[in-house]
Amino acid sequence: MNPIACRLALFLALGTGLPAAAAASPDETHAAYAIALGRGADAGALAGAGGFDATLAVLQAQLADGAEHRQTVATRAAAFVYGESSAATDPSTAADGFFAAQVAAHLADLAADQSAYRAVLQRVYQFVIGRDVYDEEIAYWSAHPTLPYALLVGCVEDWARRNQPGLMNTAGTPTVSVNCELLETLRLSPELGARVAAVLDLPASTTVLAPGGASLKSSGDIRFIVRGVR
Repeated sequence: MNPIACRLALFLALGTGLPAAAAASPDETHAAYAIALGRGADAGALAGAGGFDATLAVLQAQLADGAEHRQTVATRAAAFVYGESSAATDPSTAADGFFAAQVAAHLADLAADQSAYRAVLQRVYQFVIGRDVYDEEIAYWSAHPTLPYALLVGCVEDWARRNQPGLMNTAGTPTVSVNCELLETLRLSPELGARVAAVLDLPASTTVLAPGGASLKSSGDIRFIVRGVR
């Protein structure tokens, strides 16, 4: 079981050890859906929400009982990491069905396969700025911790807005903005962000909340969760 799956299991059994909010907020529900399913909550879920902890437990039960839901989550997790869903495996065989845990497992596999990572980088550069990734940029990203496709999209978009991507190699500190038009993001309070970081097995100071996000800078130091690419 990967670290996030272990942390999720412990969290659901014992709680985070941090004080829960006095009343459920939409952000708590959306954050739980992002971790469990890789998407936001719909209106019905928001209306009947029981808070961050309770929502995670409800979604765990739903995934355990629904193979179709597990397949949807597995496809979404693979797309988050690889930029395509073909890497999805049968979710019924996964040790933990939560989106975040599956993303972490895929990311570990990607870190061990440099040819696959180069293919991900090529998809990112074609998607964001319409050109091939340069060899120098492959070396640049290889010198940083491996990132999933979705977070790379955010980093390259942020860099491209501030530079001339057709003329320059990517450089500087990898940064993602909560306002990135290519990503689905949710801004969180410092308190909820700390709870999400704990579940994702990230340092409490992490601002870009997704597996792999610990090495990234958030533009403006805003704390937010990344659900995927639009």
